Amino acid sequence: MLFFISISLSLFTLLLSNILNKKVNNPLNPCSIMVYIWLLLLFIAVTYGSKLGYYPVDISVILFTFFFLDLILIITYFGSETINNNYKFCIDFSEKKIFNISIVLFLFFLFSTFCYFKNLSNYIPLNNLLSNIWLWKDLELSGKLSSNSLLFLGRNLQLIGTILAIGFLNCTGYRKKTIFVFLIVYLLLTFIDPRRDPIIDKLIYIICPFVLYYKGNIKQILKWVIPLSIIFIITFFILSSSLSFGKENGWSAMGAYTFASFNSLQKAIDTKFTSRSELVLGNTFYFIYMILKFINPILTPPNIVLNFLGGSDTVNIYTSLIAPYLDSNGNLFVFVILIVIYALYIGVVIAISINISYKKRDFSAMIFSSAVYACAIRSFYNPTFSYAEILVSIIYIILMKTIFEKRAKKIERGFNG
Repeated sequence: MLFFISISLSLFTLLLSNILNKKVNNPLNPCSIMVYIWLLLLFIAVTYGSKLGYYPVDISVILFTFFFLDLILIITYFGSETINNNYKFCIDFSEKKIFNISIVLFLFFLFSTFCYFKNLSNYIPLNNLLSNIWLWKDLELSGKLSSNSLLFLGRNLQLIGTILAIGFLNCTGYRKKTIFVFLIVYLLLTFIDPRRDPIIDKLIYIICPFVLYYKGNIKQILKWVIPLSIIFIITFFILSSSLSFGKENGWSAMGAYTFASFNSLQKAIDTKFTSRSELVLGNTFYFIYMILKFINPILTPPNIVLNFLGGSDTVNIYTSLIAPYLDSNGNLFVFVILIVIYALYIGVVIAISINISYKKRDFSAMIFSSAVYACAIRSFYNPTFSYAEILVSIIYIILMKTIFEKRAKKIERGFNG
């Protein structure tokens, strides 16, 4: 019965998605991609979740999920401008400027990566790094080796992948070949990381420009976007097992960090699981309190690592819906209201990203769009719209305009001089 209810509701959701796709002339817009991923995982949770030992999904999670997705689609539709078929992706910078910025960022990435591994070698010999993957991860999680240090900033800047992808798509001749080498080296070094999220996030930031550039060309999408997406899926599968510190096999970990969050969300609703935060909307708008805590320490939000409900039939709950549910403190009426508020926020953010990526066509637009794609794609296992991804993208944009672009201009003047 639940399966047929899900099928019926999904038809309406897919219809809304198709209407949005036609308006923005892009079936791979972040809103629709989010919907496709959520629908697939929800169906697996409903059909196989309980058979695999997880808490069974009931009608409440199904209805709340479709209500959430439909609202985002509707809000995004009315917030997005109509995009005509003549649109062609381009960047408002000269090829030389794009190339110079790419050089600066790539060298910054290499320097930062070198500093990171030099510091890491103080704890683990680099020749034994792969055999000590758990110790490496523990070093970062414990804070003994702070991966967020300013010295390692270039290693953590996801925007570098976006800029290199833009450079590859917009440059020609030797510049295109050079940036292609940069991109390959960047990808290879990106995969040398003990944690899943930094790798996956950087992959999404690379994929985004390809999605926008080839949105109307199926052949090119098959050539570039699909291979990159396959790399994303394989990476997620392989790295998911690392989250269990070797206690689960790849398939088991894959289930725990994908569809099973819907099963756990159902148990959270049934048991009226409550928030650890007394801050108003402290989970739904976590990123606001990340700023306010510097003004008043009392406004510091709780640890973002979400609770485990207990028992072998649940996992940590990491869907985007858990944020408003925690803030509702088990009150379903309040939960519905918060879903509306949260969906309004997400729909507006996605609509802005769609509009500026077609109108401004500059680095700032691509960086912001990449952040939105990252939030949408990762929303099934992290409430990323609640966290700092959008906020950090704005900081990235400021960095681009105040540091890297100025540096590129100096280099360009030097080349011309």
